[in-house]
Amino acid sequence: HQLSVEEVAPQLPQVKQLVVGFRSSAHSAAANLIPFLRKGDLPITQLTENTTQQGGPAATQIIQVDGRYNEDKATNEAEAREVLQHLNTIERTPQQTYPRVGIVTLTRGQRDLLLGMLYRIKRERSPGADLIQQLERNGLQILTVADVAGQSFDQLLLSLTYGAVDREGRLTERLNQLRTVALRSALADLRQLAVEQQQLYCFSSVSAEEWAEQIAPNDEGSWGQFVTQLYQQAMEATSALPLTTVTEKEASVLARELTTRLNAALPNWTWESADDETHAPLLRAATPAGKSIVLLLDGYFSTERFTAHDWEWEQQERLRTQGTTVVNIDSVMLWKQPQRTVRELVQRLEVIEEEE
Repeated sequence: HQLSVEEVAPQLPQVKQLVVGFRSSAHSAAANLIPFLRKGDLPITQLTENTTQQGGPAATQIIQVDGRYNEDKATNEAEAREVLQHLNTIERTPQQTYPRVGIVTLTRGQRDLLLGMLYRIKRERSPGADLIQQLERNGLQILTVADVAGQSFDQLLLSLTYGAVDREGRLTERLNQLRTVALRSALADLRQLAVEQQQLYCFSSVSAEEWAEQIAPNDEGSWGQFVTQLYQQAMEATSALPLTTVTEKEASVLARELTTRLNAALPNWTWESADDETHAPLLRAATPAGKSIVLLLDGYFSTERFTAHDWEWEQQERLRTQGTTVVNIDSVMLWKQPQRTVRELVQRLEVIEEEE
């Protein structure tokens, strides 16, 4: 029996357990319902899908980024950041080794952007540097789609790169490059590689509907058809396959390495991962004077990919009424200029400590 949110809400006080399922395309529903449920005292268990499929990757997941495409540089910085953030979530296999990871981009500019980001992270010993070196020792590669022939990976990250070029959402005309003989030929190699994957993560700044529009009549083997199939595989896996409970993970690599940097600059402060009822993704600090501070990445508490602004505002207000100061950290600047970002963060924290 299907019930609306309005019908379910009055029954929540009597509910002991609630399982909510979403199709992968139900972004707005996930954004509104999950924060709504978290307002109450109802325990929420996060679920993930066991996505073993026949005739395709064992696990296909679409990460909708909606980044902006830079036509001059042939890059999509938002997608690049999402790929790097995904690298931070990669864990050891049961054999205590890291998977062999391949990152594939549709343009040379996007490949070079990612290579440059990884180089800066390692050179400056930024958060995630140790993990990246571990992955490189296990075969991490960043390739354009033209270079995938003969490659083999345990986990494939595909950055589709193209996207809107203005605030009106107008797609770049460079999408027409996907119809060239060279890129259609490269797609055949990518299809073969995708079928062999244990896990495939596709980062897209073009919607499923817009990819479907790229399919011309009787156009077999096109990029639009390939990406649309990935969307369908991810949706079917989410809606039809058994669910398993996610086990609690350690603090993120970002939180651990940021703690190390802040401990060096503020040795008398106490830091702990803020993985509690606030769902804060980074750190909670206690100052020598007894003040409480919460650090948020980009100002969001929710660890979900989608959230609701009213719920986020309520979380910040709740902490402020308890005397906790909320400090936001810009993830873009943290990746681009980690040393400067941490130095400026320390200065802000010292000012908060001195305030009466």
